Amino acid sequence: MPFRIFLFALIICVPLIQKSFAQDQYAFDPFQQEQDSRAPALILNPQNALPHLAQTVSRTPHKQKQDTSEIERSRIEQYYAGRIVDELKQFGYDMFLQDRDQHTQIAPNGAAQDDFMLSTGDQLHVILRGQINSQKTYSITSDGLLTLDNLPPIPAAGRTIGQVTNALRSQMASMPNIDLYVSLDKVRQINVLVIGHVNQPGRQNLTVFNTVLDALSSAGGINKDGSLRSIKLIRQGRTQLVDLYSLLVHASDMSDLQLRDGDRLIIPPLGPTIAVAGAVKRPGIYELRKTLRGMHYNPQNSSETLNLEEVLALSGGLLAPGQNRFMHLSLTQNGQEQVIDVAEAFKPDFKGGSILMVSPTDETRAGQIELSGHTKKEGIHPLSRHKTLSSLLDKETLGEKIYPLIGVIARYDTKTLKESYLPFPLHLVMKGQFDQRLEDGDTIHLFSKTQIHNLQENITPSALIPASIREEGSTALDLPRDAYVTEPVIAQILKEHMVHLKGSVRLPGAYPVTEGATLADILAISGGLTLEANKNKIEVTS
Repeated sequence: MPFRIFLFALIICVPLIQKSFAQDQYAFDPFQQEQDSRAPALILNPQNALPHLAQTVSRTPHKQKQDTSEIERSRIEQYYAGRIVDELKQFGYDMFLQDRDQHTQIAPNGAAQDDFMLSTGDQLHVILRGQINSQKTYSITSDGLLTLDNLPPIPAAGRTIGQVTNALRSQMASMPNIDLYVSLDKVRQINVLVIGHVNQPGRQNLTVFNTVLDALSSAGGINKDGSLRSIKLIRQGRTQLVDLYSLLVHASDMSDLQLRDGDRLIIPPLGPTIAVAGAVKRPGIYELRKTLRGMHYNPQNSSETLNLEEVLALSGGLLAPGQNRFMHLSLTQNGQEQVIDVAEAFKPDFKGGSILMVSPTDETRAGQIELSGHTKKEGIHPLSRHKTLSSLLDKETLGEKIYPLIGVIARYDTKTLKESYLPFPLHLVMKGQFDQRLEDGDTIHLFSKTQIHNLQENITPSALIPASIREEGSTALDLPRDAYVTEPVIAQILKEHMVHLKGSVRLPGAYPVTEGATLADILAISGGLTLEANKNKIEVTS
């Protein structure tokens, strides 16, 4: 009997459980098992009645990641991203990066100085030493008066601590041998209203030591839809504009004004912007100052117009000096993008919506020469220290297996835009019997005996690579260094200067030489004559 009751209850409950799972299938958090190890595990069978739950699990992470990236990029950043390739960020807003969910009380910047302005409600700690020894705290009344014991009241509100101290000392002039010390006992709290494009608008409880930046930070910072250059500080019915770019760009703290009780900060919407991309120190999106509305106000010129130098100053300057190309991207009245090369640095062309692209040209080295080939000091050398071959080449520079009868200077003529090649006798340079003046950009090629030998046999690096690999453009073989002349033009020049040795010499073959080489030099490089050679029967033909 109990078994029948249990079976009947199971038949009724199973459809209800399946219906409950079907309704809550999208509310189920598939990642809860990873977050809380105490949660019961749910094992899904692909063949059961909930196959789409696995699909929901696979889609959720990608969707969350996409939404996060869209939130991080502001609308103005998306606008410029649609016009240029570079990913640019709005300048200045990262100074408010902090935990915006927590309000932190900003501590005062040290003790109050003598120029601190007093107001009603401030409490002063007064210490007397000498004939009278006392210390007591006195408050400035609502009438702005400060009254010490046995002294007439003096006006204190609206005066500095130093001025109040001098007034008290004047009253106590008739009391000799008394030293007076006055200090601020308690920091006065103020209430500042911050509204507009901030993350946490509302009234902010601060102190008299706090400034505009402190109030903005207490309000969670300005969001990217708000202006950094047109902040309004309203005090006693008067409005003062605060431009944070003077602090961020020019490092001037004149805009970070000290606050007073009852001040209001209004952050208006973001003004006109320009973008700077490319080879600058601080690429980004920058806000421009709005033009004031007056008799000659033109809606088409709603922002200030900058020249090239002013735009570069906003972005921190060029990344590197030299030849740079400056391109101005602007929108026409028809909404078409036009690109213009900027030729005049001081012509005001950049206004709201403009983009400056800085593209460096190919860097060229000036005042340098290059030593290449079989040498111990391969690389770039200053022309100022090595103006001739004799000053560049010495025994410590040459390789151990140097070929001494020829070297080649590769020179590029900037006037004719042509390359020339100047062979020189290396062995005569080492003896001090030949020299050549070097020019900017020269490359001096030196060769090893192995390179000359492989050149005689017409062995090149490409000849050693199998045809199957050579067709694929691969140079996978590990070829020994200083074994081959890899530049075709240099190899052809060496072949044009070859002399051929045949007969009774130890290493017959072809040897490149240049002017000044003697028969003795050629025989020495070939290993010399064999024992059966007849010195009286040497034939020279040309």
